[in-house]
Amino acid sequence: MKYQLLLISFLVISTNIFANSEKKFWKLFKSSKLDKASVVAEKIGKSNIDYLYLSAICNHLNYDYSLFYQKSDYFHHMKNGNYETLEKLLKDNYAENDYTLNNLLGIIKNSISSINLQSAQSYFEKSIALESNNPIAHNYLSMIYIQNGDIEKGIAAAQTAIKQNSNYPEPYNNLAFAYYQKGENKMAIDQLIECMKMCPKNTNSTYMSFIQLSCEEVVLLVNNIMGGVPGFTNDADREYLLQALKGKNSALLGLAQQFYDYNSYNEAEIFLRQVKADQSNQNQLYSLKSMNAIATGDTINHVTNVDKLVELKAFEEVLNIGNAFYQNQEMTLALSSYQKAATIAKSKESKVRVLSNLGTANLQLGNYGESIKIFEKVLKINAKDDITLTNLGITYALNDDNETAKKYLLKAKEHCSSANQMSAIEQWLQKVEVQ
Repeated sequence: MKYQLLLISFLVISTNIFANSEKKFWKLFKSSKLDKASVVAEKIGKSNIDYLYLSAICNHLNYDYSLFYQKSDYFHHMKNGNYETLEKLLKDNYAENDYTLNNLLGIIKNSISSINLQSAQSYFEKSIALESNNPIAHNYLSMIYIQNGDIEKGIAAAQTAIKQNSNYPEPYNNLAFAYYQKGENKMAIDQLIECMKMCPKNTNSTYMSFIQLSCEEVVLLVNNIMGGVPGFTNDADREYLLQALKGKNSALLGLAQQFYDYNSYNEAEIFLRQVKADQSNQNQLYSLKSMNAIATGDTINHVTNVDKLVELKAFEEVLNIGNAFYQNQEMTLALSSYQKAATIAKSKESKVRVLSNLGTANLQLGNYGESIKIFEKVLKINAKDDITLTNLGITYALNDDNETAKKYLLKAKEHCSSANQMSAIEQWLQKVEVQ
């Protein structure tokens, strides 16, 4: 009986803590303390995934676009089109006379058209009536007007948003799209350059739109392979841009990343040379320099930049470089990056990750003995890691030791919780038993 009473008390306390966290989120959001609101909502999101989406919205409004996409993509995947609980949550906490909440519901309705709320436009109009100095509402109204074909009204709303907050990238993008719709390409390009000059953080669409409007497809020879990629055919156009963005490291790095993603490695290198390394960008800068160097066949520059990342103990970046090589089936390069990442792995979780990848790369290269040694190191850290147990079983099977392979595969089966993983284990068990 005492146990039951204690359990009930714990549940009451937990419920109160959860309710207090929710109240704290709404208070922070309404006072526009978006960083803190996002952190609180993310914690609540572990129990209620709708709050993870609200955390993502806070990131979006704070121009942390990569975090927004990570969280919102996961949210939409998990919800699978069922937004009834989010709808109820929003309606329960909605106050018609609060402009920040009208903005929130407008943003969500604009993003999720199927959710049962009023029109996005109506929320933004209410928000502006409550607070005219409201760049978020003006920006979204500009987007809605332009999408509905009311270009001039959309331009006016975007200009108002920029006047109220010149560091807000989205209205510049709306302006660029509006001018493009009018056939005024130079005006569109100028707005995107202004966006990159004025906004410390930009959306990927800023860089994508700029390249698509400003660059032509050019043929380059990379590693003796001809390919068509976007680039500047007029050097003066590139120089004009470089002068406009001088000292704007974030924008220069963003453009370099976009050119790299478009396989335009020579252009990416030109922009990378203009970026000055500092604490805010050095991990991304050296990582991109490393990958771009490999793409252009400059192995020495690649190694130099990976070594800089190792000096900075940038574990994630070095590991991700190895993963990129692994995905491209460049196993020797992957192996080298994993070996360097292993030297700066500190936590048990990071050691398991890099050693697992190191063992798998050796397995792909046919280094079975080395693979076995590495996988056994992983099991010393986590003896129940089903993926490592599976990989160890496969390695022994490929090394013609079916008896040991079966032992590890059966252990993997015992600890496995994934249906796909279980299927792979069963297939390999059949192989070793038949042989």
